[in-house]
Amino acid sequence: MFSDTSYYAVDLHEGTSYEFRVFAENRVGLSEPSKTSSAVVAKDPWNVPGRPVQPRVSKMTRRSCILTWLPPDHDGGNPIRNYVVEYRVSNAGPGARLVLPSGNPSPPPLLDPKDLVLCFFLLQECSSPK
Repeated sequence: MFSDTSYYAVDLHEGTSYEFRVFAENRVGLSEPSKTSSAVVAKDPWNVPGRPVQPRVSKMTRRSCILTWLPPDHDGGNPIRNYVVEYRVSNAGPGARLVLPSGNPSPPPLLDPKDLVLCFFLLQECSSPK
């Protein structure tokens, strides 16, 4: 029984559809039920963020370069926590890719940036709804 007019439903099963209805109760007894709510599916409230846009490489030197981009159009409903820059040696086959978290000051010393193909993707922060 609840005297408040809201209820936080927990222990739902992801992917399961739920409908709700409510009764009022006083000392005399229970009311008729409310109309049934619309069906809702338990799912994570966030989505994957959009892609970063307009990647640009500038100030290329023999040992370094600068990669800049604009943030994605949408964050998936959860603030962007981190960007991850991915690059690989141009003539390397599949599986030779290196992934560096945002903030890494330079590529590994044996790689020359003039031989790199640059691309990137991002991660979002995951936290529980309050």
